[in-house]
Amino acid sequence: MIISNMVSSIGSSAFEGCTSLAGVAIRYNNDEEHTITIGAGAFRGCTSLISVDMSGNVTSIGDRAFSGCSSLTKLPLPESLQSMGYLMIEGTGITSITVPKNVREAHSNNGNGPLANVKALTEVIFEDGMKAIPAYMCAVDSGIRSYLKKAVIPASVTSIGNYAFLNCNDLTIYGYIGSYAETYAKANNIPFVPINGNSHTTETGHTGTEVRNARAATCTAAGYTGDIYCAECGLLLENGTEIPKIDHITELRNAKEATCTEPGSKSRHCQRCNAKTDIQEIEKTDHRWNTGVVVEEASCTKGGKKRYACIACREIKTEKIEPAGHKEAIDAAQEPTCTEAGLTEGSHCTVCQEILIPQETIPANGHTFGEWETVKSPGCAEKGSRQRKCLACG
Repeated sequence: MIISNMVSSIGSSAFEGCTSLAGVAIRYNNDEEHTITIGAGAFRGCTSLISVDMSGNVTSIGDRAFSGCSSLTKLPLPESLQSMGYLMIEGTGITSITVPKNVREAHSNNGNGPLANVKALTEVIFEDGMKAIPAYMCAVDSGIRSYLKKAVIPASVTSIGNYAFLNCNDLTIYGYIGSYAETYAKANNIPFVPINGNSHTTETGHTGTEVRNARAATCTAAGYTGDIYCAECGLLLENGTEIPKIDHITELRNAKEATCTEPGSKSRHCQRCNAKTDIQEIEKTDHRWNTGVVVEEASCTKGGKKRYACIACREIKTEKIEPAGHKEAIDAAQEPTCTEAGLTEGSHCTVCQEILIPQETIPANGHTFGEWETVKSPGCAEKGSRQRKCLACG
């Protein structure tokens, strides 16, 4: 599991009981102000955990943070560490641990310090440059056995806090002749072995060496070749040297996809540390409107409305529908007759039936009669008759 370099705190019991968790790596943040704290019981009971890589941003490890991590056999602590919680590594398989020089605080509970109740732990090494070993650092409660046999204390240490080695009954202190470590050992009846005498070397020097504090260079931090120590007594024989930072390996990525509501961004990302450079904004995308729904029908003279929704963000827009306009039909003129009125030509809308051009009434023409014609000539006893016909309608 990789923990981002933007994290500043791993909460209490954050991964407690994650029995399948095998490895943890906390990425380094090169911001000098950035610190990381590991809360109480953060990895407690992670029984499969075998590897923990803490970055140089970690300043505090809480109480019982790695308690019960039975598969854990080593725990490199970063130089940035300042505070260690009680029973921090109880029940682990760690056999030797180096306490960084900047540790100033060791929590205790019922007489148990950070390194208490670890059956496998036989050696503790205090880093060269440490000035004060905090109280209760290796202390154990009287009801718990300490298996610690060896404490290597550098000449830089000038004070050791109260009960730092409480109930560490099998302990031998390894230190420099004339150092505070020797004075402390004698004052507390703890066996003392000098590491700058001949008891740990042959005529040709130290019989075996080991490299400590080595770290690979990254693109965010320089590396270190490591210090050479005597494997037998823990004496620092040779300081290491700094390894220059390596170059970033970058690739262009869309760090944030643009949407129809927010712009995106793209930048060059380092494949190793995920650092971002050359950040560019990506313009917002267009809305993806659906086909729309008519919510108000348009008429010949009045506009309507159509509503659309973006299928991505559900934003709503409404558009006007223009009036359709009349569909004109001609109303034919009707000629007047002798007895019936006529009509002028007009028009109307075939959709809404509105009269566009009204038809006007043409009065009836009236009859136009011709000359009289005799129908029956009169006799001595009968009247005659005559008629005349309309010239238009007969």
